[in-house]
Amino acid sequence: MRLLFLLDAQPDIDDTALRDAAKHPAKEAGDVFPSDVLLPHDAMEFPDEFPDRVVNRAIEQACGAFDARERSDRITGALAPDWPAPRQAAVDRAILRLGVYELSQAKSPAPVVINELVEMSRTFGTERSPAFVNALLDKVARDLGRLPASESSVSG
Repeated sequence: MRLLFLLDAQPDIDDTALRDAAKHPAKEAGDVFPSDVLLPHDAMEFPDEFPDRVVNRAIEQACGAFDARERSDRITGALAPDWPAPRQAAVDRAILRLGVYELSQAKSPAPVVINELVEMSRTFGTERSPAFVNALLDKVARDLGRLPASESSVSG
């Protein structure tokens, strides 16, 4: 999500800076992000450096979700017409784009994807973010046939 947030803030970021942001998440935000971009990264503890396999997977997911952003934005915009992507908080937009991408890939169970992203929205988003993210991703998963109509994706 942090890399997707970064790509949204700096779409022309070079591969080296993106890899550095993925590899060294504990760096000061100003080392990678422009000084006027607020990044909610202090809410979690990160290691000094992630292993290459984790970095590669994070970059693959972030770039895939970023490349599919127009589709994701259309999908979430149709489900929440009063909240199109440009009107969403940047963190919520990144989480939703990642969620739509992951649900479309069908590599992980939909309830797991939704639960993880709702938890992420609790950590990084606003007070209303978890309900917003849950409602939209739940509907996306149902529309994609990833959740049956009777199954709930997030408990309590």
